[in-house]
Amino acid sequence: GREVVVVQWLIDPPWMKAYDPAAGTWRTVPATAGWPTARDRPHVGAVDGKILVYGGTKVRGGQVERLRDGALIDPATGAATALPTTGAPGLASPNPWAPLVFARGTRA
Repeated sequence: GREVVVVQWLIDPPWMKAYDPAAGTWRTVPATAGWPTARDRPHVGAVDGKILVYGGTKVRGGQVERLRDGALIDPATGAATALPTTGAPGLASPNPWAPLVFARGTRA
């Protein structure tokens, strides 16, 4: 079946829930090692059936830091694959209430 995935990355620990509209049920996606840390304004999107969480900001020592890390997370298992950080841009969504979502392919 198909699920709709909802993520929360602002508070620690981050969480992810999957909703199955055919069954009308929610389930918790298990957090595993490799999930990105809590952050404000990350980019979140769907890529080839996986959830991408990338970038965002974190306040450290009173300074806002743009994060350059992220992961692809399999919502079926919670397994995370880190994205490479070499050459990665420091990105944060311009609007905290409407982060950018992106996908590539024939289905989102």
